[in-house]
Amino acid sequence: MICFETDQLTGLHRFAYLPGEDLPLDDPWPGLFDEWTDNGVLLNRTPMTEYAVNNVNCEEVAVYLGLLWRLTEGGNRFAIPAYYRDEATRLTGQDPAFVDWEYNVEATAPDVVARDQGFVPARACVPFRPEPTPWQLEHAARAGLFALTSPTDLIAMLRATIGDATAEVTVFAVQDHERLLAGLRSPDRPSLADLLQPGDVFADLTIGVDEPYSDSLIVVAHEDLTPRVTEVVLHAERRIAEYEPAGLADMSAFLDAMGRLSGFA
Repeated sequence: MICFETDQLTGLHRFAYLPGEDLPLDDPWPGLFDEWTDNGVLLNRTPMTEYAVNNVNCEEVAVYLGLLWRLTEGGNRFAIPAYYRDEATRLTGQDPAFVDWEYNVEATAPDVVARDQGFVPARACVPFRPEPTPWQLEHAARAGLFALTSPTDLIAMLRATIGDATAEVTVFAVQDHERLLAGLRSPDRPSLADLLQPGDVFADLTIGVDEPYSDSLIVVAHEDLTPRVTEVVLHAERRIAEYEPAGLADMSAFLDAMGRLSGFA
């Protein structure tokens, strides 16, 4: 069962889903633990490429992505992939706007109050091999704000960050992009109360890859989103109830099932 806790964050409404060990699905598709190859050649379309699903973070990832996408409907979506800005650029082919702040969730904390750290100074991964470019070194202390035009972009953001320890993607669904950008470039630490206007929605998806890290989806808005959250959760739980991994014959069938499970197909 998907259950969002609710509380107040500096006058805003906060909704938090922390599944802990009670993940929305119990038994992963066995094919996730097989080789994703055809006659020894890696498949072009895999659970990872299509839904950021793997044999550690399994079908629950598709559920989280679907929840986040529907809870941020109604605004222009922009995302910050934590740390792996340049990998997100590679996956999307999109040059981001540089920003100086990014959101941080402490993925080892057991409750939302301890997990939700707010904004912290931005940073980005600068690879040492091949040799980092002057451009990468110049902007190593800046995160990237990417436009999300489809679920494919959101999936790419998560794919860029999912590796060791944790993955994290922050999404803003806003009416005023320039106001958001100015706030994320401010010399003073921003707050969600400053950045969000009525009608805007903030969401942070954090995935725990290694122990002791765990998953969370945190959503914040001026409005009480309880009716929207309730509706979105009901639809997600209906899709979960219809999912039958034992009946999936091959990779193609699994990917089709992920489209239905996430609600993207």
